[in-house]
Amino acid sequence: MTLDRPVRSCVACRTRRPQQDLLRVAVAPDGSIELDTGPGRSGRGAYVCRDASCIERAVGAGAFARRLRGGSVPEDLAERLLLEVEQEKEADG
Repeated sequence: MTLDRPVRSCVACRTRRPQQDLLRVAVAPDGSIELDTGPGRSGRGAYVCRDASCIERAVGAGAFARRLRGGSVPEDLAERLLLEVEQEKEADG
């Protein structure tokens, strides 16, 4: 890791990684918790590794709701995050 890139911690495993290596989940304007797929969404966010075990641990343990201070966590959040990781893997080849 270099010092010129932002570093964030995974809410599940607490590992510090460059920000672009993690998925960001943020509170939407309606109060729901959503995957932040693009740059520019401001506000409270939480980061998770692009790893199935971290995603499942973060959702199952309520880490997103805690970090995001009680936002409404959709039941299918883990599935959507896992799908995003799978699509990225397919796109990378």
